[in-house]
Amino acid sequence: MYTIEVTDFIYLFDRMEADSSMKSAGRQLACISKLVFYCGVKEGEIPELSIRDVIDKNGNIIRVIRKFGKPIVLTDELEECIARHIEEMGNRNPTLVKRRSPLFPAYRNTRKIKRHLKIFGATYTQIHHAGIHYFYRKGLAAGRSKGWIYESGRRQKRISARQFQAIALNSKIPAGRSVDTRSIEEILGLLEEAERLDKNAHDAGEKAQNMMDRFEKSLNNIRNNEDRKNYEQVRPHIEKALAPHIK
Repeated sequence: MYTIEVTDFIYLFDRMEADSSMKSAGRQLACISKLVFYCGVKEGEIPELSIRDVIDKNGNIIRVIRKFGKPIVLTDELEECIARHIEEMGNRNPTLVKRRSPLFPAYRNTRKIKRHLKIFGATYTQIHHAGIHYFYRKGLAAGRSKGWIYESGRRQKRISARQFQAIALNSKIPAGRSVDTRSIEEILGLLEEAERLDKNAHDAGEKAQNMMDRFEKSLNNIRNNEDRKNYEQVRPHIEKALAPHIK
């Protein structure tokens, strides 16, 4: 279960940049971590990024990277970080910023990324999940609906809406098509259904009660104790959405 505060990761990126022992790799590791945190970049995609993927022929930052299957949408934080990183590389050695040059020359493979993240007590998965929590909390603080947060988060983090929901709600999605998986998908689907329930429908109360009954049945069908405990946390979200319709 997620326990590390999101702000810890914001400070972590600053530590990476400021760590003198890392030299130029510190800036690169910070940019990599921010790409994972803010944009959901996959670990295996990082070594494949080149200068031309993020800088156009006029020297401007490309805000939407279309190199991979799902677009990578850069945030303001990333645009600033990458621009500084490329400028510093060019000042040190102009050959490092040719269009076909790797964006992160210090990290040509994922093994080194993992090793250096470990120095700072972090993993790719922790940073990725923290970024999802950050997006979720920002959306709630801005008064956005959960439906909007899940859909926008799906695109920004480059995962499915249900994966986003599961991580944002401190839950897990196990692999395969087991009874547990089907029950978990039913619960996450009920959360979406509850938020879309037409308040003016004549049978809203009946539908709301039916949803709660289905939630209880699905929750009880989860065999894994840890998963069942995790998905119990979805209950207050469904109850809040259905409260106006259940007497």
